[in-house]
Amino acid sequence: METAGPADHVRILVADDDGAFRSLATLVLRGAGFTLDEANDGDEAWQRVEDVDYDLVLLDVRMPGLSGWDVIKRISEREQGKHKPRVLMMTGLTTEFDLDKLKRLGAQGMLIKPFQNEDLVGEVKRILSLSDEEATEGPPGMGG
Repeated sequence: METAGPADHVRILVADDDGAFRSLATLVLRGAGFTLDEANDGDEAWQRVEDVDYDLVLLDVRMPGLSGWDVIKRISEREQGKHKPRVLMMTGLTTEFDLDKLKRLGAQGMLIKPFQNEDLVGEVKRILSLSDEEATEGPPGMGG
């Protein structure tokens, strides 16, 4: 019998308007032992963040309604004492890879699509393993 691993009881939201990508990311992370919810646009992602205390939110940069940038901005502006999940941004456009913006808005990382399943799981585990202090420093290379 296996013992409980570090992924147990970790709740993640995957928000992406590409249904096939969202399903694949969910399948991969669920296979790694995480509990997953999905949102198909930025508006749904924001509503779920308001309703559920996620440990991590994966946000596509470009989505209908609120963009991933809009959602993370709202998360970063939440009032003191409100839960703020860690955030991993995802994009298919290298021109949207903006480390300064990631740090300013409080994201802990960004992945450029397409990426390998192992890279997704590895980045999720890296972000979840950060101390609270490390999480506020932003992605690697952007420590303050």
